[in-house]
Amino acid sequence: MTRNLKSLTLMAGLAATLIAAPAVAAVSTVNANYKANYMGMSATGRISVSAMGGNKYKSTLSVSNALGFTSQVTVFDEAHGTLRPLSSTDSNKFMGKKSDVKANYDWNGGVARWDGDDLSPEKKGPARMQAGDMDALLLNLAIVRDFAEGRPLTYRMLENGKASTLRFTPAGKETVTIGGKTVTATKLVGSGTKSLTVWAAPGYSVPVKIVKAIDMGKLTLTLSSVN
Repeated sequence: MTRNLKSLTLMAGLAATLIAAPAVAAVSTVNANYKANYMGMSATGRISVSAMGGNKYKSTLSVSNALGFTSQVTVFDEAHGTLRPLSSTDSNKFMGKKSDVKANYDWNGGVARWDGDDLSPEKKGPARMQAGDMDALLLNLAIVRDFAEGRPLTYRMLENGKASTLRFTPAGKETVTIGGKTVTATKLVGSGTKSLTVWAAPGYSVPVKIVKAIDMGKLTLTLSSVN
């Protein structure tokens, strides 16, 4: 009888622990369209997440206008509630000049490497990886997801042979109009070597607004529709 009571107590404690543990949302597939400003001119933007099967997903960010385009594609998986980059391709074209950078994230070997004609040797890596490392594109998705779940907003981002730490802090609420609907979003300001601000709103798995410093100016994206 005593043994049975101990077993029941242990099971109850385990159940309580599981109930109390914060739930981690599944990866949401999405197609989101944005009004954008790229290199000082109006542009169109898009962020999408699609399932590839076998716990693999593909996320794409693309922005284009008359001056050029930028495109980022990241293949990733989910491990213990964390989004992990597996490979990525960044393509840019501005005023006729093109650049392409490919990255490979080897989680078994614990190193990341980059390849591109315009990359100097030190930007090609290898860079040592740590659990939780992100690339620039996944960071946008992770911030929104983690903020909604009350998780810490501190990240290590890998880019061009090195890692940088970014911390995001809530900086008030603002209204954003999405397809004629006004939503209240929280402004999350990043600190670190990269200038990035993201606005997150309940019910949206992608940022409703992004402002990011880029090599030749600033990129602004404001959500216009999502499905």
